[in-house]
Amino acid sequence: MLRCDVIIDKITAIQIMTITKELHLEEAPSKFHILGFGSKDNELSTLDGVPFTWLLESPKQTSTLIDPQSIMRFMPFSESLYEAPKGIATLEEKRMQGDTVLVEGIKTGSAEVIARVNDPLYKVY
Repeated sequence: MLRCDVIIDKITAIQIMTITKELHLEEAPSKFHILGFGSKDNELSTLDGVPFTWLLESPKQTSTLIDPQSIMRFMPFSESLYEAPKGIATLEEKRMQGDTVLVEGIKTGSAEVIARVNDPLYKVY
């Protein structure tokens, strides 16, 4: 007899992962991905289909008031040469974002990429 336990856990923390810390103009967009962690600090196996809100903000240590959306932008997978991960295309069709996005540099400057779970069950602190 084969047994399988399925455990569904609440997301208690997220971490944005990318291989790129700097974006360069005129280069391909960089992929940013969210890892989710549960109540026992274990990495969740998938966040597929979970909607997230991705934001661009000015770095806190910067005193200039440059609009971060003028420095970089989120590029939908449908506008890129990248294949959308499972679930992302479905969310993009609904004009939503998932656990993976593409970020493209537009002009020189600094901005921070931030993500939040887009669900009323999760409070923003």
